[in-house]
Amino acid sequence: MNRTGLAWLRRLVVASAALCAALPLSAAHAQTSATPPAASEPEDSRGFLDAIGEFFRPSPVLRTAEEKYDRGVELLREGDYSEAVTAFGRVLAEHPYSARAVEAEFRIALAQYFGDKRIEAEVSFADFRRQHPAHELVPWALYYEAMCRYTDMDSVDRDQTAARVAIDRFRLFTQRFPTHPLRTLVDKRLAESLRRVADHELYIASFYVRVEDYRAAIGRLDELLARYRGTGVEPQALVLSARAHAHRHEWDAADAAVERLASEFPSSTEAQEIAALRAEIAELKTEAAAGEPVAPNPEDTDDAESFLGPNF
Repeated sequence: MNRTGLAWLRRLVVASAALCAALPLSAAHAQTSATPPAASEPEDSRGFLDAIGEFFRPSPVLRTAEEKYDRGVELLREGDYSEAVTAFGRVLAEHPYSARAVEAEFRIALAQYFGDKRIEAEVSFADFRRQHPAHELVPWALYYEAMCRYTDMDSVDRDQTAARVAIDRFRLFTQRFPTHPLRTLVDKRLAESLRRVADHELYIASFYVRVEDYRAAIGRLDELLARYRGTGVEPQALVLSARAHAHRHEWDAADAAVERLASEFPSSTEAQEIAALRAEIAELKTEAAAGEPVAPNPEDTDDAESFLGPNF
């Protein structure tokens, strides 16, 4: 039942209650009520007539686009997102050429977003940007379009498609609207999204080191260090890179990773343990000089990739 139906039902209940109160309870009551009626209307009758009048009084009619739009805004602020979508939809359907029509489109998407209809909201925000590229609300539409994916980011051990899409949209925002008031918040969300993907890449690289697939680990770490600078995972990535290269007897690359750790991140926790890392690499060099073979790639690399999934 819609809101109008509920309002009429409430009025009917009030009128019925007043009617019951106005009627005599029994025949005995009627017999004992021998006092002649006063000249004025009885109180109960007045209550009954007031209730009947309230029941038949029409609800306020929202006639203009402005009135319907304002009602949608009111519902949106009250958190009644489904009804807000309906109210803004009436603006579009009944007043498609009004000044409020375009804003109603945006607020439909906003109501979908806050109503946890993120898939629908993402489509609506994208449609708004495409149909009204010069509108002043486009930066907000792009921000919330990115947020639809940002709020869907998964843990670091899961696929990070949502985070990657959010990164692309936040970056697009910084390119198109570099001085917009939302820029500070966008930069924060972008940094958080980048860190999530960087943590994911580090998680996968750590897995490859653990199963001694050093070549796969190096590939992941090289990409991480090139694409996710400034995310805070570089010290951990350099330690893993040094170890992976050392196990493959790639001494120059291992030493370069150690030196980069010492020079670029001297205050990191990993840099404080750099002496132990150098000793570990020196021990591997000694074993290699004694004839230890280079660590082979495990035959179950494909199985490891299958375990992680194709999107990792």
